[in-house]
Amino acid sequence: MSRNEAQTRFDLVDPALETRVWLRSDIRIDGKVLGAEHVPLPPVSEQHAITARLDTELNAARTLAERLEARLAEIELLPATLLRAAFDGKC
Repeated sequence: MSRNEAQTRFDLVDPALETRVWLRSDIRIDGKVLGAEHVPLPPVSEQHAITARLDTELNAARTLAERLEARLAEIELLPATLLRAAFDGKC
């Protein structure tokens, strides 16, 4: 698999079905083809619940990423802080 394919493919496993599905983000579907197919959707209330859950999970992921970036910045400053303390006789 090329690097580009690795960026556009996602390996999803549905535990209920025990199947593996490959999705590609670069595939385009013609509106006429899609319009000719019946795509079952959950009720609107369930769609809203799914959206709310995804928003919650996405916000949690963003918060975690921000915390990790802040922690990484602290870690990157650590060697300089330790050296400064050593030269100041605080270690």
